[in-house]
Amino acid sequence: MVAGPFSAAAAVFAEESEASASIISNGRVYFNVAIDGESAGRVVIECASNVGGQRLLALAKGEEKDGAFITYLRRLEVVNVSAGTEGYVETAPLRALNNLDGSAVFNLPGGEGGKELRAATTAEKEERKAEGAGAVWLRAFDDESVAPKQVLVSRNGKLVVEAELGVPPPNGTAVTICTGACGAALSGTHAYAGRIVDGIDVVTAINELPTVPVNRKLKYGSNISDINAPRQNRTFKKVLLKAGTL
Repeated sequence: MVAGPFSAAAAVFAEESEASASIISNGRVYFNVAIDGESAGRVVIECASNVGGQRLLALAKGEEKDGAFITYLRRLEVVNVSAGTEGYVETAPLRALNNLDGSAVFNLPGGEGGKELRAATTAEKEERKAEGAGAVWLRAFDDESVAPKQVLVSRNGKLVVEAELGVPPPNGTAVTICTGACGAALSGTHAYAGRIVDGIDVVTAINELPTVPVNRKLKYGSNISDINAPRQNRTFKKVLLKAGTL
């Protein structure tokens, strides 16, 4: 039973889940949640029978390749958390699923990039903004809008900053989960994907974690590239999601 700061979100979640049950029927996805390496529970999502829901289900299900089964949402990190009546939890975007020769690895519903996903769901998005707590969205990114990561390299005995090579851009599949009304956080880049049917308390627990204040630079993580990087609205504890299907 959810209590304390989670009770309001849980109550709203229950009401909205009942109201939305008749329009969701495409299969279920789960996220196993770990906070600083410790299991924090499981979130179960019922996917909508639309392009967004199909995309989420396909990514979580993965595919068989060279005798191995690959789940593409096997390690999503939560990077943006907002509490309150407009609360939400958002992950970093998934990397593009391409081979080195540029050919697609996985045929995603709605297209490989964010443009196709948005085009298929723009009209529906305005209707879905009222979904509130427990609603799950995919945030679409245009490949060209994501700046390459800057790295320090040695050139002719000197250290210079260059754009990292060989790293594909995100493909439009960051996950946003609402813990409140969430409407203000939803832009033209969000596509509705489904609703949480179990584990809203796990998401609201993430939502309540302390986060890095705006306009501060603090140490984060173990990689040198993370040190002193701006991490506004990011939790001090590392939160990872690993997906699968039920």
